Amino acid sequence: MTRSMFCCSHMVLGGVSACAALLCIPHPALSQPPPVIVNIVETSWFDGPTQVVSTDPSGLTTPPDEGSLWLSDSEISGTSFAATGNLFKLMPPGDTLLEHFDLIGPDPINPLVTSEMTGVAYNSVTDKLYSTNDTKLAVFVLDPSDPLQNSTSFSTLFGLGVNANDPEGLSFNPTTGNLYIGNGSAGDITGIFEVTPGGALVSTLNLAAVISNVEGLYYDPRRDHFFILDGDTTLVEVDATGSLVRTIDFCPSLIRPQNCLLDPQVAEYSLRGITFAPTSDPHDDEANLHAYLADWGIDSAPDGRIYEVALDGAAPVLDPIEAQTITEGDLLSLPVSATDPDSHPITLKITSTTLPNTPPVLTDFGNGTGQFEWQSGPGEAESYTVTITAADNFFLSDSETFSVTVQEPDTDDDGVSDNADNCIEVPNGPNTYPPDSALIQRDTDGDGFGNVCDADFDGNCAVDAADRRIFEQQLDTNDPDADLDGNATVDAMDQSLFEQLFGKVPGPSGIATCP
Repeated sequence: MTRSMFCCSHMVLGGVSACAALLCIPHPALSQPPPVIVNIVETSWFDGPTQVVSTDPSGLTTPPDEGSLWLSDSEISGTSFAATGNLFKLMPPGDTLLEHFDLIGPDPINPLVTSEMTGVAYNSVTDKLYSTNDTKLAVFVLDPSDPLQNSTSFSTLFGLGVNANDPEGLSFNPTTGNLYIGNGSAGDITGIFEVTPGGALVSTLNLAAVISNVEGLYYDPRRDHFFILDGDTTLVEVDATGSLVRTIDFCPSLIRPQNCLLDPQVAEYSLRGITFAPTSDPHDDEANLHAYLADWGIDSAPDGRIYEVALDGAAPVLDPIEAQTITEGDLLSLPVSATDPDSHPITLKITSTTLPNTPPVLTDFGNGTGQFEWQSGPGEAESYTVTITAADNFFLSDSETFSVTVQEPDTDDDGVSDNADNCIEVPNGPNTYPPDSALIQRDTDGDGFGNVCDADFDGNCAVDAADRRIFEQQLDTNDPDADLDGNATVDAMDQSLFEQLFGKVPGPSGIATCP
């Protein structure tokens, strides 16, 4: 594994003179506040009586649809103690070992597959793992289900002056299907080689003007940017043309930042592998990615670590949105608001919906607030869902999914929709009476009009003088049809109801009509 080129100046740490490792090629003054380290995992695991340890973790990758981490180790064969494996499958943040593989075997000089695995990348198109080897100057192609079987490889020597003769970091572009090989400072070109999955050279990107080394490499398809580990604690972000976007120094965020400044041969921190994967918090938005960094520490010492890092601060926080209930034909309008802990700009948008017909609209006012609107229509009574997302300019987001229940119209608000209500304008449903009451939708003559809105006793679709005579004959009886209010007697209350209904047609009803 090739180290970065350093200049040396002396400084005093705790009364001891130490050689401060300074990059010979300084980065431009474009900086970022210190990143937030969310988790630190020591890369030592135990599998029964066998010690499973990655002494010098150097490569990290993640299958996009699986959520696991693959970790490679470049120096396990140089340890002075018995250890097993140089390829590990983990669950974020790296503290759960799922599988481990020994691709070296008993003879490091003649490994079963490959020994010095510097970088590792997952090809989501072919479902293959790729690993660089900076001793063999090759990329190995592995089957993740059984890396010991059916492996192939291709050389990173492409021709005079364009050889990747210090292959380190490795990443995959899901859009083109090509691989990116990070070539370190000992190579012909300090930069990135783009190759096909079979190893044919596509292009090179010389980054010598902005970096001094390429140890770890990650291609971010969301930004179309590269993240490069350059030196022991420095992360550099460049765009697709190689222009510098920013530099991030991890040293202030580490446990013992003073140890970042020691001579590189004994420096405590050496960041070598990088990938982006969903956060380890199961409650976090699935779209939020953290950086995972492999730190090989001191050469051949069992001090490897994996860092889970929030590079760009915290995600926005979208205010809760309650379940909504409306009636067919209503306009649903509600405010939406979000805040960002880092004061980053927020974009509000609808990311999914099952609402029918008229598309919903979310007007983003540009200050973290917006207004959601949807016009419902007839025949749309059902339950739907809407997901709204608040995202900042670093692809961090928070989402809220809420339900929208569209009810059929209930004009009298009695708990029976109009199309099933035998008295649309007079309450006689479960909202009016106790749930088990016989008065709910009471219709003693069975004509489809409830008693409380039906004084048409002769069935001619008009409440007229003939109905008055019938009603007066039934006063002070328990005639069920004339008992309009259902109190078991035809009394003054029923007479009052009759006078209100006189001269009208029965109903209206949602289940019966008059010609």
